[in-house]
Amino acid sequence: MPFCLDYAVSFWTFDALSRAAAEREVRMSPAVAVGAGLVSGLAAAVALWPVDVVRSIATTGGQVPTRRSFAVSLVPFSGAYLGIFFGFRPPNASVPEKVGLAALATAAGLLLELPLDHAKHALLGGGRFEAAVLSGIRLPLATMLLLVFEKIAAPLEGELLQGQQPRSEEALAAKRRT
Repeated sequence: MPFCLDYAVSFWTFDALSRAAAEREVRMSPAVAVGAGLVSGLAAAVALWPVDVVRSIATTGGQVPTRRSFAVSLVPFSGAYLGIFFGFRPPNASVPEKVGLAALATAAGLLLELPLDHAKHALLGGGRFEAAVLSGIRLPLATMLLLVFEKIAAPLEGELLQGQQPRSEEALAAKRRT
C-alpha cells in the first residue's frame, strides 16, 4: 500500500541520515532536520514512482498519463513533517508537547503537500475541497506515526539530536535495551 511505503521509506532514510549526522557529531538543528526531511521525501518519491505510474494510469481510465507520474508532493511534506518535529523538539519534551509539535509538523506537511498532489486530485475528481478533507483525515494517523517513529526508531534520542555529547556505543546499546 503506497500510504505505508512512503512513510516507511521516509522514516528509514531520515533515520539513516540522522545516524550519519550523529556519527559526525552534527547537531540536529532545524536546518539540518528540514534538509534530512527533504532528502527523505525525495527517497520516498523515487521508491513510490512505480506505484504512482500505475495510479496515474488507473485515474485516466487505462490511458498512459500525459503528466509526469512522480510523487513530488512527498518532498515538501517530509521536509516539514520530519524537519519541524525533529528540528524544533525541545530536550526532555513532555508527551503533550511532543503531541502538539507532531500535530503542527503534520499539519504543515499536509498543507505544503496538498497543492502538489495531482494524483489525489485526479482520484477525487479534481475537487480541492475533497482533497483537503482527505488530507485532514490523515492528520491524526500521520501524527501518531511520527510519535511512534520518534519513540522506537529515532537515533540517539536525547543526545546528538539535541546537541549533547555522544556516549559510547555500549552505553547507547544499553539505553536502547531499556
